[in-house]
Amino acid sequence: MQLTYGEYGGRFVPETLIPALDELETGWREAKDDDSFRDELDRLGRDYGGRPTPLTLAERFAPGKRLYLKREDLLHTGAHKLNNALGQALLARRLGKQRIVAETGAGQHGVAAATVCARFGFECVVYMGAEDMRRQRPNVERMRLLGAEVRPVEFGTRTLKEATSEAIRDWIATVETTHYLIGSCVGPHPYPEIVRELQAVIGREAREQILEVEGRLPEVAVACVGGGSNAIGLFSGFLADDVRLVGVEAGGAASLGTGRTAVLHGSRSSVLADEDGQVLRLSGLRARARVPARQRPRRVRHGDRRRSPRRLQAPRPHRGDPPCPRARPRIGPRRRARRGARARLPVRPRRQGPRRGAGAVIHEFEPTTFHLSIGSHEPVLRVATGDTIRTWCVDSGGYDRNQEDLTDGGNPMTGPFYVEGAEPGDTLAVRFDRIRPNRTRGVTGGCIAPNVLNPEFVPEYGYVDQRDVWWTLDLDRGTARLEEPPEGLAGLGDLQLEPFSGCFGVAPDRGQAISTATSGPHGGNMDYRGFREGVTVYFPVAAEGALFHIGDGHALQGDGEIVGTGIEVSIDVEFTLEVVKGKRIRWPRANDGTFVMAVGNARPLDQAVQHATTELVALLHEDYGLDYPAASTLLGQCIRYDVGNVFDPAYTIVAKVEKALLERL
Repeated sequence: MQLTYGEYGGRFVPETLIPALDELETGWREAKDDDSFRDELDRLGRDYGGRPTPLTLAERFAPGKRLYLKREDLLHTGAHKLNNALGQALLARRLGKQRIVAETGAGQHGVAAATVCARFGFECVVYMGAEDMRRQRPNVERMRLLGAEVRPVEFGTRTLKEATSEAIRDWIATVETTHYLIGSCVGPHPYPEIVRELQAVIGREAREQILEVEGRLPEVAVACVGGGSNAIGLFSGFLADDVRLVGVEAGGAASLGTGRTAVLHGSRSSVLADEDGQVLRLSGLRARARVPARQRPRRVRHGDRRRSPRRLQAPRPHRGDPPCPRARPRIGPRRRARRGARARLPVRPRRQGPRRGAGAVIHEFEPTTFHLSIGSHEPVLRVATGDTIRTWCVDSGGYDRNQEDLTDGGNPMTGPFYVEGAEPGDTLAVRFDRIRPNRTRGVTGGCIAPNVLNPEFVPEYGYVDQRDVWWTLDLDRGTARLEEPPEGLAGLGDLQLEPFSGCFGVAPDRGQAISTATSGPHGGNMDYRGFREGVTVYFPVAAEGALFHIGDGHALQGDGEIVGTGIEVSIDVEFTLEVVKGKRIRWPRANDGTFVMAVGNARPLDQAVQHATTELVALLHEDYGLDYPAASTLLGQCIRYDVGNVFDPAYTIVAKVEKALLERL
């Protein structure tokens, strides 16, 4: 099978998915050469779908021209999507899968997926952006009537791009029993080929029909291009002929015509990206056209340029569809919040540039741009090893200490900070000298994520009437109190704050820019409550200057971040960066004075355990001289595991051992 198409295509996915993709490729190769598979697909297309669809002469549309329409709108479900859905459903049954997960934008693919699942008796889960659900309400109802569970996606642009990301996350977590039914000509190999071959029936029929009615081939074949399945289906019938092929993209979403090469949703493609490789926000006209992912770096929004700067809203019940439990609470502009007292923290007035004292250099940095990925972005400040930086971070929704909306949400990062002398193969030590909330209100999610509950309990649990939960922070006493306690929690009173940064790290290797929604060897969205003030965290340097990023302040959080947030708040931070030359590590490590730790970020959870345990064994061998039998004996009785994030695309496990034990050796 063809893995790439020139520079495009390929597989850029987590290790967890490689066996599933290999299984899918083998199953597809066998199925397409199996006459019984082809015969059943043709029969279903004819008797269930209504193929062949007619070719209609548009007599009044273009007088004097012979313009024909290939009427895929007359196919069962009203669109060409059924061609692909039927074929992949047969393939899923052949592979023994009983559950289908899909993404949808305008809803046509979702309806097709729900239809074939009803036909074959599969469980069906469709992810759809909340904004697309609002605009495409009839299709949402059709999917539900067909028995599908439609899960709204409430973060980012709340359209197809985020829906695709959520569907992939679901597939990663349930890959043994689930088939991911991709509807567009995108994704990792072998999906583009599968979609092309299953949609090629459009081109084959169109070629036969035009020859029958006109006695010759057309001069031009024209198709709209959103995700590409309709276009590649039509074009495949004329690739070997002298026929001009024209694809028409939506204005503001012309990724094929004006894009640049980048990796998106598991394959290399042409996307609308900036010079940093981050995909731009789209302005396409319809839901289906909104395909790209991360946003470009955002500059601070100045109030004098906006008619009414947004502020955090007061607590309010959610209206409409409940937010997807995997999404962070959306902090929106609908209502003006009460203004709490400004944080009374002993912070000096800020000024840009370094300040010397006691032999160290302290840089007081005022951020003006934020990134929604951790990567090889243009540094905002260059420092020497051993220097300290004082700065601040907006919260995960982009709000600052004054509760004003400065930038897009999604864990905006302050930085990156370039450390002179840091090179690949070194280690960057980050000591958190100070982490303090700097405003008096914070917000958390109000619902436990379904992936940390038993599946049979999820329907009973509900996910109705979800709302954000708001907290008042007393910064002098260091406590948090519920503003409107749910029934039964009125006596909870004050909780002690334990502030930390949920998302921070260094640029990953190969020039990547990785979303702040996830984590890896570079750090990222680990949400580990142990990375508090006084802790030193060590990162493997993969890019010149290390390029350290920080953000996502939490005033308090339980283990796992199981509701999708801690108490989200903007923070003042002070940290010291030091390069350890020639020290090569593979995963983050940490030292809090009581424990030495190693971090693993991956999904499924056992893979995160493997990374963390292996890195801790390496730490004991390299730093304490223990051979592997000695390390095994010690860790067998003395290792401790903490849970970081079990909510986002990659889970975080921290393996640790007491320093006091090691000091006896």
